[in-house]
Parts: sequence; structure tokens; C-alpha cells
Amino acid sequence: MSERVTPPAGAWGASDQSLTPRAGHGIVIVVSIALAAALVASSQAAGGAGLIPLLMLLLSCAALIVPVAVMAMTWAHAGPRVRGLFAAAGLACLVVLGFAVAGIVVAAPTVLS
Repeated sequence: MSERVTPPAGAWGASDQSLTPRAGHGIVIVVSIALAAALVASSQAAGGAGLIPLLMLLLSCAALIVPVAVMAMTWAHAGPRVRGLFAAAGLACLVVLGFAVAGIVVAAPTVLS
């Protein structure tokens, strides 16, 4: 006897309606970008060119995957104002990624030598 389990209200599945952006998505995007920016900023305080700062910079790059994925999933059903906010968040991701890559270029030769 198999009973069909229904997902809870608000859950999203492949057969349900498409994903529309909500305030929770915006919070996830902002927190992820802030986490990545904090990791980039604090990597210099952790020593600048050692293993720990390098790992912090790599983690900050990985933290940027979350906001990009959320924006990509919800872009099709976002209105013009939300798409504008997504574009601003995308620019913030690029800026943080640029600082992270610059830090990795400085820290990696020290660690790898």
C-alpha cells in the first residue's frame, strides 16, 4: 500500500507552477553576496598571502554560486524592477569576484612555492 505524499504548501516541484521571485530569494542573494564580501575583506586580515587567506578567497568564490543560481532560476518570471535588482546584484557579484581573484593571484604563488 503506497500512499501518495503531497508536498507541503509552498513547496516547488517539477510538475507544479514555475518559480516566481519572492522576498526570501532576495534575502538569500543579499546574504550570500555579503558573506562572500566579508570573506574577501577578512582574508587580508588573516595574513594576506598564506594558506588560510587563500582558502577564504576560494570559499568566497564558491559562495557566489548561490546568488547566481537563484537569479538564474527566477529570472524568467521576474518583473522589470526585480530584474533591475538582479542586474545590480550581478554587478556586485562581479566586483566581489574580481577582488577575490586579485587576492588569489597574490596568495597562490606564496602557498604553491
